[in-house]
Amino acid sequence: MRLIKAPAAQRFSAYDRRNEEDSLSATVYADLPFPENQLASLAHSLVLRGVIDEAELEGRMAAVRARLEA
Repeated sequence: MRLIKAPAAQRFSAYDRRNEEDSLSATVYADLPFPENQLASLAHSLVLRGVIDEAELEGRMAAVRARLEA
């Protein structure tokens, strides 16, 4: 697995990430079961900050799905 260090402008603390995750999990993703709502919230935060774009996220999700279905 390749780790990518985000530029300083895109970094956020674990505290900030958790607060945002809790807020999104309770509102936008409230209908999803746990832990799916946490994962969706984290993905939302990363896309919002430009750490990963939607196309790359979609590609990675497709790769994981393909491995699971193989």
